[in-house]
Amino acid sequence: MSEPQNSALPALIVDQPLKPLAAYVLPLAEIEGEALPEPYRTLLKHGQHMTEVLEELNGGPLQLTVIERRLQLSMYSRVITLSGQARVLEFAVISIDLDKCPPPVALDILKEQAPLGRILINHNVERNLQVLQFFQVTLIPGNAAFAVDHPAYTYGRLIAIKINGSTAIEALELLAPELI
Repeated sequence: MSEPQNSALPALIVDQPLKPLAAYVLPLAEIEGEALPEPYRTLLKHGQHMTEVLEELNGGPLQLTVIERRLQLSMYSRVITLSGQARVLEFAVISIDLDKCPPPVALDILKEQAPLGRILINHNVERNLQVLQFFQVTLIPGNAAFAVDHPAYTYGRLIAIKINGSTAIEALELLAPELI
């Protein structure tokens, strides 16, 4: 396993910081997709939106909670959780170039009422999701990303979503520990 690092975070997130990522999670250790343990490998190693995968796992729609947001010109960044059945399933840091999204999509994103993946799917936006890296994350009690009462590991991925051939969205998605 490589040394923990945050250098792989999208430039959009680093250049327009919300709270430092360290306020939410400890340093990320990059790992290969094949090294992801189950069920995380199945839940992360694909080219779908996490919204679809987690809705299937949850058996229905997810609840979006925006923890923090920042809008600077056309750049909208947010820290979110997606919950289902009264528990957090995903924590994410997302950066979106609203100018690269169709106007109705940008408006729905700013309403903060639905997960990003569900908005893109509902608007039938032609897009290309690319997984860039996978990570293992160590969580400790008091961690803001997930409430844990003992040290735990979780896993996540860094993605980029292209709309009309141009990267419009970058996200770090972390799944809850002990998800299943």
